[in-house]
Amino acid sequence: MPAQLVPINPVTSSTCNPTGGISYSWLCEAKFITAITLASGIITNFTMTTTGKWNKYSYDRDATANYAETPNRTGKRRSYQQVAFMKFGIIDSPITIAANDAILTCDVVAIHVYVSGVRKVQGIEIDANEVGGFSLTKVLQTLLMAGQFSDTSANENRTEFTLQGEANTLSPVTDITDTEILAL
Repeated sequence: MPAQLVPINPVTSSTCNPTGGISYSWLCEAKFITAITLASGIITNFTMTTTGKWNKYSYDRDATANYAETPNRTGKRRSYQQVAFMKFGIIDSPITIAANDAILTCDVVAIHVYVSGVRKVQGIEIDANEVGGFSLTKVLQTLLMAGQFSDTSANENRTEFTLQGEANTLSPVTDITDTEILAL
C-alpha cells in the first residue's frame, strides 16, 4: 500500500485522557514468538513456541515509568529510538539475581500498558515479507539493561531497568488483554 497522509482529529480519535506514563509491562524473549496475527494494523495475537514465557513487570507507581519513541533523522533516513524506563524501589538479593538474569537476554519484546489503556509492543516491526509477519527491531537490537543505585539517605535505593532498541517505525498497537497474555 502506498504511503499517504490521513486526517487526525484528537477530539474523536482519543479517549480524552491526557494522563501519560505506563502502568506495567509484559516482557518476553523474542525467540519464543514465531508469528503475529494482525487485524487493521493492530496485533491481535502472538503465536508462541511454548506457553508461560510472558513476565509481568509491576514497577513502582510513582509517575516515573515511561516509554519514549524518539524520532531520529540522518539525511532522508528515519528511525525511532525506543526506550522504556521502569523503576523498582528496592535492592535485595532476588531483584539483583533477576536483574543479572535479565541482562543476559537478547531481543526482548514488551507490551507496555499505558495509563490511558493503550498497549504498545516494543521490540518488533510488522513486516508481511518476513516469516511470521514480523521482524525484530531492524536498526538496533532491543536489549534489557539494569542498574542499581543506593542514592542518599534522603532518598530510596532502587533498581532501574531500561529496554532499549531502535526501529524503522513506531511500535505497533495491540489489543491483547492480560488474560490472553497469561494464556500465551
